[in-house]
Amino acid sequence: MYRQKRSLERKARALRRTVKRLKEANKKTLQQKYALQEAIERANRVAMEAGLANEELNQIFNTAGDGMRVIDMDFNVLRINKTFAHLAHVNEAEAVGKKCYEVLPGTICHTDQCPLPRVLGGEEHVECEAKKVRSDGIALPCSVTATPFRNLDGKLIGIVENLRDITDRRQAEEDRLKMEKFQGVIEMAGAVCHELNQPLQAVSGYAELMLDDMSEDNPLNGDVKKIKEQISRMGSITSKLMKITRYETKDYVFEGTKIIDIDKASGEEKSGGGK
Repeated sequence: MYRQKRSLERKARALRRTVKRLKEANKKTLQQKYALQEAIERANRVAMEAGLANEELNQIFNTAGDGMRVIDMDFNVLRINKTFAHLAHVNEAEAVGKKCYEVLPGTICHTDQCPLPRVLGGEEHVECEAKKVRSDGIALPCSVTATPFRNLDGKLIGIVENLRDITDRRQAEEDRLKMEKFQGVIEMAGAVCHELNQPLQAVSGYAELMLDDMSEDNPLNGDVKKIKEQISRMGSITSKLMKITRYETKDYVFEGTKIIDIDKASGEEKSGGGK
């Protein structure tokens, strides 16, 4: 009887230990479960945030005012934005997978000014200007900026190239230079007219005196009158030069050369616009 009692006690203690271990294991399992759930929730939040961030980056990339494309280390186009597609006159399917020098090639392609080898050589920011050619053959002056493109581990895997059409800027520079040149023409014309008027008046006065002392049948009478006509013509020219207000040109006798059209520039002749 005593042995049976001791055996039952041992079994009871063993059972209690087993139950305790099971409770501890269950508690640990629940803790692990909660930890796993929290980890899953955190991962979901990170994924959601990453997705939102990626969506925002995509929106920024595609709505950027400049053309942008991602190029790998072998000159392959990985991605382009909408502005680049419009700039290059291509669509994404036509551009992605091709070499960058096949999609919007330019004057710096295959030269030491190409952004990709410069970035691969250690430059963190490359900026230059180049003439780019669209798929329809139209040439565009562009400002080109390139920066390194790296993976999540920071390894360099290509470049991000930014292109901006600077046609308007170039045109503005040309207009400015033209206006500066025109201003120089006006100033020079004024100086020339000022210097010419006095000797012209003197020559005209001498011609008048000669005619007053000369009879009509004098053989030199006609020559002096022609001199006066030419002096009058020169006076008309200087008067036009002083009235120049706009930039108008015309072809000169030498092919490819243009000169100021005095009549149009001075308003003496109606014009529909400069050449």
